[in-house]
Amino acid sequence: MTDADPVLDADPVLRALAHPVRLRMLTLMWPGPMSAAELSRELGISHALASRHLRNLDAVGLVELAEERTRRGGRERRYRTVHGSPLSDRNDGAHLLGTALARALKERSARRHPEGRG
Repeated sequence: MTDADPVLDADPVLRALAHPVRLRMLTLMWPGPMSAAELSRELGISHALASRHLRNLDAVGLVELAEERTRRGGRERRYRTVHGSPLSDRNDGAHLLGTALARALKERSARRHPEGRG
């Protein structure tokens, strides 16, 4: 008999929320939809990595496709945070989201260029 791996047996939503990049993505998409390209620029990660994290969040129901549009000859998919997810429905989730949003905004403010660029 083998011991079960608690990480593999964890709730998929909790596993998705456990990654700091995915949590930051959720906070960035809370005010409105963003594409993988927009998220990759904002987070300083590759487009492929942003897409992979978005697929993970979509698979567990934390984000949803908000719009799909043609851009520069390709198709851009923009996702939004699902309002009504475990993160927003419960009081403990709201506190977690509020804390994450505040931290993300402080970090983004600190990186903002004094002349308004970036």
